[in-house]
Order: sequence, then C-alpha cells, then structure tokens
Amino acid sequence: DKHPDVISGKKTANQVLREFLDTFDSPDDKDGKVTPAEFCRYYANISASIDDDDYFELMIRNAWHISGGEGWCANTTCRRVLVTHADGSQTVEEVKNDLGITAEDKDAMKANLEAQGIDVAAMSLTGSLDTTEPPANPSGAPPRTPAGKT
Repeated sequence: DKHPDVISGKKTANQVLREFLDTFDSPDDKDGKVTPAEFCRYYANISASIDDDDYFELMIRNAWHISGGEGWCANTTCRRVLVTHADGSQTVEEVKNDLGITAEDKDAMKANLEAQGIDVAAMSLTGSLDTTEPPANPSGAPPRTPAGKT
C-alpha cells in the first residue's frame, strides 16, 4: 500500500506484488511462489554485478533485516531501541531479525528482545526515525540549528 504506483492509482497492490514475484520466477514458470532455488538464482545474478563480496553481504543483510556482519558489513537496518532494565540501567539494543515488525508493534519488539535474552523493563523509541515524539533534552540547552539554517 506504500508503493508509489499504488498510491497514485496506476496499479493495484496485487499488480505490484505480482511484478515483484515475477522477478524471481523463470519465464516459463510464473507460479507466484518463490522457491529457495529461485531466490538463490535471483541473488546469484545480482551478486555477479557487484564487485565486492563485503558490499553484497551488507546489501543482503540490510534488504532482509538479517542481523550480524562485521565491520562495514554489519547490518544497519534492524531497529535499535533504548531498553531500561530492571535495575534501572539503560542500553541501546538491536531488535535482531526484525523484518515484519512494524514501528508500532512494541509488544513484538519486546518479545523479540526477550527471546534474545535481554531483560526489558521498559523500552523507548524516542529519537528514532519512526517516531514523531521530540527527543528528550535533559541538559535544558536550546536545540541546535544546523549551520546556514534559521
């Protein structure tokens, strides 16, 4: 429902989904299902056009929200949240493998974190790109304006 052609009314959501699934299917087998072999073949073709294996790893991790990776291959798309633990301490934690967890589904995020072995007394999304809540300003200082902006 967020695809530009669906929003503009040019295509239905089903048409856009069908086009997406067709990228995985072979020309003589358009069944609307993505088999493991079709998935691997699709990404093998993409991989052939990417010169750097590390960049390919980063692209796959970020596209599918797969946690892990080292250095610049580390996933950067999985949601990070501020967790308050039972003892009052706070840490920023990654909600690993969060594909399909919406920005509003705090229960799913909490369940995911707890399955990762993280003690969650409270959780905050403040300051993320998915919230309209203003960030806390504990120093009391006025917000800074970027250079050249007034």
